[in-house]
Amino acid sequence: MHAAMRYTLCIGLAHIMSVSALAQASANDTILKDLHGMLDTKGHTYIQGNGYVIKVEYHDWPASQSAYAKTKKKQQPSVVLLAQDDPELPVPNAIFEERPDSGNQVQTTYCIPDRSKGYWYIAFATVRPEERAFERSLVLSIHANSGYKGMMTAREAQEIDFCGRKIPLGPACHWMGPYNCQCSGLGQMNWSITNDRARASRLIDVQLDATKLKNKILQRDSVAVVFEGAEAKALRVIYKMPKVVKFLGQTSDHLVAYYVVAPVRDRYVTCVLSHYGDPAADRSLPPLLSEVMVLKE
Repeated sequence: MHAAMRYTLCIGLAHIMSVSALAQASANDTILKDLHGMLDTKGHTYIQGNGYVIKVEYHDWPASQSAYAKTKKKQQPSVVLLAQDDPELPVPNAIFEERPDSGNQVQTTYCIPDRSKGYWYIAFATVRPEERAFERSLVLSIHANSGYKGMMTAREAQEIDFCGRKIPLGPACHWMGPYNCQCSGLGQMNWSITNDRARASRLIDVQLDATKLKNKILQRDSVAVVFEGAEAKALRVIYKMPKVVKFLGQTSDHLVAYYVVAPVRDRYVTCVLSHYGDPAADRSLPPLLSEVMVLKE
């Protein structure tokens, strides 16, 4: 099915069903409190939480019909496993499910009409099994509140909430994306929180696969660490980067990344911690990484 057909189906939804009141909206607060949203440099909205990366778009089709017509011609066909409405959502909707790889990853896109004659497209990317209850809760919240602004944050990262623990940072730190913090020359880490260890492990595998496709692996081993106060194992991978990077008056083309899956405060955390440098010459971790992890060796 062409992506353009998805938009056509979605636009027709407003004529099939009437928009209903959403009594469940207030019940979504607990689910939404762990979500972190940001605008990227191209103006796209991304939200992360519960093992999901979520892209949110809003289109006012009547006001941009010519742009829509041009976009339709560029759409490419994709494998769609599901293209129908979700009967458990009390609002007009159409959903489209795609699997971009062998089946481990899944993306489900919800299309719902807004009260002002526009349309929301909410794409949930995660690993299987997906959590439909969570997806519906966010869809309902966006519809009920005509947006998602309460989930958004500024680019500066003066403080981060790491799995329920507040960590003060400083002016050198900023968000690269939802739950993805970088402190200039002082390290970078991104993380996700889930309720299931097996799902957390699959999420870290996706991160590992994405990074190794882009960079040459020089070394890969397992190291003992203390992560958020508890002993754990981290997969350490040293990558050869395509160009030399400057940091703290030094230069390096080696990126050292630690991949960790660990229980933290009754949840499971997948975390990728990285920094530039030569681990053979310096066994310590930069300040940002040291906030949550210590090497035991």
